[in-house]
Amino acid sequence: MRRLLPGSSFIFTLLLLVAVPAYADDTKILETVELYTQALKAGDVEEIKKLLGGRLYEKKRALLEENTEYSGWLKQYYAGASFSFPTGVTNSDQYPGKLVNVETQLGSGETVTTNLLLQSPTDSDGWEIVGQIR
Repeated sequence: MRRLLPGSSFIFTLLLLVAVPAYADDTKILETVELYTQALKAGDVEEIKKLLGGRLYEKKRALLEENTEYSGWLKQYYAGASFSFPTGVTNSDQYPGKLVNVETQLGSGETVTTNLLLQSPTDSDGWEIVGQIR
């Protein structure tokens, strides 16, 4: 059995401490996007309201708060849809935050690709979707 060199376990631990926070953020970001895509499919407007923030929420405010038919439209539009995140979480060169590329295969067979911009509010350790870039 091979033994680690003296001090190598310290270096390994240090590397883990540096790498794990970034991985943990990526996991939280992807969980947020997964919750969002599930809410779209289910027409769960209340969940969508919790996941959106910033300009994107303002842009969709009337749909989310006033349009009583929006939930039904979402269910119909996303019926049979599947979602994938082929590039995972990436840094944005143009916007503050993180990007997730979302490929949506609609039940009709059409594929729609969009990038969601996520930011972490200063008063939270979570993430919110603040932009949609096509």
